[in-house]
Amino acid sequence: ALALQETGWPTLALLVLLTTLVIPFLQLAAALYILVPLKLGFVPHHLRLVVRTLDALWPWGMLEVFLLGAMVSLVKLRQIATMYPGWALYLIGAYVVLVAAAVGAFEPRVLWARVSELRHAQGELAEFPS
Repeated sequence: ALALQETGWPTLALLVLLTTLVIPFLQLAAALYILVPLKLGFVPHHLRLVVRTLDALWPWGMLEVFLLGAMVSLVKLRQIATMYPGWALYLIGAYVVLVAAAVGAFEPRVLWARVSELRHAQGELAEFPS
């Protein structure tokens, strides 16, 4: 993103920054905000808002596209220069695999059943998403 900014592409730099750093961070933070309190036995405040925000952010987190582009660039640039993938590339790859596994294992019905169970235990009315 910094290189794009310095070469005169500020809009593209902002888009890369958002889709590769900011939005994946917000996705991770929102998921933790939802899941950790539920695991500890209470329903987080503003649950519906955070779930809807996470749902809206999901299509914009394009770290896997960035990873694929970086790998293609590494292969293409090896023809003209010596390239060494650093730890960051491997960590992004691990993150993409872990997110794919988490998404594959996630069951929305289980989440809302847990919310309903906790609210019932606390004497509140169950609130389901619309």
